[in-house]
Amino acid sequence: MIRSRALLSAVGLVVTTGIAAGQCHAEQPVNSPIYESLRQKTKTHTWRTLLVDSERLVLFDFGLHEPTIVYQLQRGPSGYYEADVEGGALSPDASRIVFSQKDDKLRKTDLDVLNISNRSVNHLLKTGEIDGLAWSPDGQQIAYVDKVDRDAQLAMHVYDLRTKQSRVLLRENHYVITSQAWSPDGHQLVYGLSQEDGRVQTLMIYDLVSKTSRQLAASGKWATWSPNGDRIAYLVFDEKGIASIHLINPDGRREITLLQDTATGVNAIASTALWSPDGAYLLYGRVHPQEPEGVRSHAFALVTNREEALPEEILWAHSFAGRK
Repeated sequence: MIRSRALLSAVGLVVTTGIAAGQCHAEQPVNSPIYESLRQKTKTHTWRTLLVDSERLVLFDFGLHEPTIVYQLQRGPSGYYEADVEGGALSPDASRIVFSQKDDKLRKTDLDVLNISNRSVNHLLKTGEIDGLAWSPDGQQIAYVDKVDRDAQLAMHVYDLRTKQSRVLLRENHYVITSQAWSPDGHQLVYGLSQEDGRVQTLMIYDLVSKTSRQLAASGKWATWSPNGDRIAYLVFDEKGIASIHLINPDGRREITLLQDTATGVNAIASTALWSPDGAYLLYGRVHPQEPEGVRSHAFALVTNREEALPEEILWAHSFAGRK
């Protein structure tokens, strides 16, 4: 996972630098059939991607073809930002954003929800460290990873927006829990389980009904569930760091390699593969040819097996959501 002031999040969308407050207009891309197809669908659908910057939240609306700042941190008396926006995710209907802000001075992290229409922020809780934010399909629960004790043990939590209470789903000793994602029926969560050095990561599925976990794939990370629930996309990195995108059934059968890199570095796959709301496309990042520290979003059409680089304004999609 990559993090810097320019890239900002392990799964974040980066827009061009120098965005003024409000909106940033973009030029129309040329010869981009997949992007044009995405734009055409937004005439009847609300499809958005999210940028998680260390200082702001930015939306890219495929229908409007422009990034829009929806939340900006305020500078403190010293003139510097006193917190960092560390993560975020769009709600399933793309109307809200859950995000975390870490106060560097207090060493505490706020979990907040932004209403996009009126820009109001609802504070949920304050805790030590938050990672892997994920909305339930009904938009009523938020999964996240947090420390639960002084031994820095990590656990997967779920915050219920109706009861305003958080509960622990599972804890793992000697392992790190990462990047969980809900099944469309809301009954399961796929998540990564890795050793502390991050070199070995196993994909697991947690069942909220039976309260049990099972292994999905012996190697993989950054998994996302398809909208109809029949497939899970995830990344695999071999011993040389070369990436590939895989698809697998939730029962662990019919695993296929969708895309396979041949080398690391420029143009290599470098981020989560996100499903479009209709399940027809995957969005993911590749290392930018001109900016080795940057990532540019690409889209893959599952019907035609065609890959395409998206416009520069969508350098790295953090989450992809909206009504069908």
